[in-house]
Amino acid sequence: MPDHEYASARFSSSLGSTPVVIEVAGELDHRSAPMVEDVLIAAGRPGMDLVVDLSGVRFCDCAGLGALLRTACRFESVGGRLRLAAAQPAVARLLALAGTPEVMGVYPRVRDAVEAVRAERLAGSATTETEHAGG
Repeated sequence: MPDHEYASARFSSSLGSTPVVIEVAGELDHRSAPMVEDVLIAAGRPGMDLVVDLSGVRFCDCAGLGALLRTACRFESVGGRLRLAAAQPAVARLLALAGTPEVMGVYPRVRDAVEAVRAERLAGSATTETEHAGG
């Protein structure tokens, strides 16, 4: 039995739905962080919102945290947002200590993150419609 379990990622979304949800599981550390970062970035498109389900992540070190933060910055640079959801207590503590909630959305449940994305999209659509009607 290996003494290290690499992280894995699984896509979960309905055709045309927003946001895309990606489940990450295992250990998000210096060995697996580059692969997870590549998968998250590859999943994104300009303007896309992505929710990362961390419920299966048992361990995350600074390399894993760095991968999530770099991915969030990359998404913001192209008009999208990355949100984290359902982190186990040890991972949630790392996120809180690092100030991650101030940088990107961190939610207790995947459903909360998905609802926040949809609410922001609706609010953005309403604002755009009002601007077009007025101008």
